[in-house]
Amino acid sequence: MADFLLELLCEEIPARMQQSAITQLCEGLKKYASEAHITYDAVHGYVTPRRLCVHIKGLPLLLPDQTIERKGPKVNAPAAAIDGFCASVQMERSALDVRTVGKEDVYFATIHQKGKALSDILPTWVEALLASFHWQKSMRWADYDHAWVRPMQSILCLLDHTVLPVRFGHLVAGNTTRGHRFMSDAELTINHPHEYKAALAAANVMVDAAERKALIAKRADEIAQTHGLSIKPDAGLLDEVTGLVEYPVPLMGTFDDAYLALPPEVLVLEMRHHQKYFALMDAEGKIAPHFITIANLEAHDGGAKIIAGNQRVLRARLDDGAFYWEQDKKKTLDQWSHDLSSMMFHKNLGMMDARVQRIVRLADYLAPNDAAITRAAQLCKADLVTGMVGEFPELQGIMGRYYALAQGEAAEVADAIRDHYLPVGAHDSAPTALISAMIALADKVDYLVSLFAAGEAPTGSKDPFALRRTALGIIKIIRAHPALKQLSLMDMIDHALKGLPPMAHPLPDIATTIYHFITERLKVMLKDEGIRYDVLEAITHRHKTSIMPIVEYSHILTEIITSDAGAAFIAAYKRAYNIVRKAGLLEDSSHRVPLDERLLQQEEERDLYHVLTALGSNEELGTDYRAAWHALYPITEPLNRFFDKVLVNADDEQLRTNRLQMLAHVRWLVHLRAQCDLLEG
Repeated sequence: MADFLLELLCEEIPARMQQSAITQLCEGLKKYASEAHITYDAVHGYVTPRRLCVHIKGLPLLLPDQTIERKGPKVNAPAAAIDGFCASVQMERSALDVRTVGKEDVYFATIHQKGKALSDILPTWVEALLASFHWQKSMRWADYDHAWVRPMQSILCLLDHTVLPVRFGHLVAGNTTRGHRFMSDAELTINHPHEYKAALAAANVMVDAAERKALIAKRADEIAQTHGLSIKPDAGLLDEVTGLVEYPVPLMGTFDDAYLALPPEVLVLEMRHHQKYFALMDAEGKIAPHFITIANLEAHDGGAKIIAGNQRVLRARLDDGAFYWEQDKKKTLDQWSHDLSSMMFHKNLGMMDARVQRIVRLADYLAPNDAAITRAAQLCKADLVTGMVGEFPELQGIMGRYYALAQGEAAEVADAIRDHYLPVGAHDSAPTALISAMIALADKVDYLVSLFAAGEAPTGSKDPFALRRTALGIIKIIRAHPALKQLSLMDMIDHALKGLPPMAHPLPDIATTIYHFITERLKVMLKDEGIRYDVLEAITHRHKTSIMPIVEYSHILTEIITSDAGAAFIAAYKRAYNIVRKAGLLEDSSHRVPLDERLLQQEEERDLYHVLTALGSNEELGTDYRAAWHALYPITEPLNRFFDKVLVNADDEQLRTNRLQMLAHVRWLVHLRAQCDLLEG
């Protein structure tokens, strides 16, 4: 068995592209191997800022012989067709097999292929992969025709000790590479794939990203603990710096205590965003005047110059932050709000100040005459035009809270300004405080409704305004707060539409379209929670204005149909439904045709009549959906006896109509709760 090694050495690959690139390379080679029925023991992918490497272990040097069958034309086909098939398989007609397929005799060719040497096939695979390789962004260099993410410097390609002459543009593969750019830049010769990892390690390159990541985390934590500190967790930054270095060396720096007067989010973002530093915390969880940077080499002076340089750069960054902090506080949020009139929201929807007015209007719809909610809505976007948020858009809302507290606003108002953007991502929770949740809901409903009205609804996989995420946020907020349980989302959508400026191309029935868009996201969420799709369809076809009944009722209906009593009732209902459907009595008004007790001839139909009469004709389900279903269970037994003993389609038209109306009444009672004809099984 043989080992295969491919290394692509180039200029620095952006960290965000590295993992997808090595995955693409590994999966591409595995796909080729699978199609050729080649087995192997293991595939290892390595990536650093300068190289992509794949090491495949346990490959056969010679591919097995193959027998391939190809179906040809019918025996009675024109001679030209048969001769063409013979030419394609390079066989005489007499060498073909004749088999009966159906009622026809058909020619088959059995082709025996000698196994090829793997060394003849691998270069073709690699060259095809490189030619079709996808980068988010790529470039050309010098006067070469080929493109790569950054200029490629060399290709190393080995099958055991044999160099495979892979070509990519002007480059031809060899058995050499280079070590660390600054610490060991001499050319390295790799004689066998199993030497590669150790040889690069000796040349100050850790090719395994997982090992670099673990080393960074371990050594950085050790340095922090030495000073009684801890690292502020940041998985994204750890992944990023892992992709920036080939030989990681964590170093600790400091900054002046005076900067601790800045909001901690500003300190962390200044360190993380521009400098890729890890922030450190003291024993109380507060930001400490220290940071950890990850150098890409072992400096002769122990990193003193590197630390000094990083401290100098950070000082300038923090000075900028302090400047914005002081300047922004010179104006109140009300004054900043006036500047929203110069910030465009959307070309068809006007400026941001108009959007704020719509949010205030929706907040008042949710909580009329609530001064705190109105105040939070008025100020929620004011920080968008401040200097700090202009520099760091990630701080929107966060800085608004600090500025609100600085000017004496109530804490609940300040918190609502910060939290009204939540939830942002798929894994974020809704705001916990009700005032924050209401501002967040008003904000998201206006955003979704206005952009739909402006013609920006998602199409296919394209969703440039993240409206699907906004819909999920609306759902999460409503689900998180019992006070919003009775909210008619359809009514709120209608109210939001009335606050919009005239649209050039308004969508027909846009409120229903938006509500349906939200409920489709809700269905996906509930399916992930284990609710069957047919249950969701049954509920959503009946309940079309609010989402909380969909959530509650779908879980209860799942419980009902999986219980013995519930399943028995649904089975009886479906028999009734099918008879009613065939009779053409599916209109919701069918139950209003009065039942004539005088026409009840058999005990079984009288029993069913009395049960239905006891249930009455109240169209209100009440507050207990589960109890509303349980109230129907007494129908099951008399309904089954009715089916067993009573001829529904009696010859007498009055009898037939009366019996059909009893079944239509059963159907109506069920459909008040859910459209259960959509249930499977």
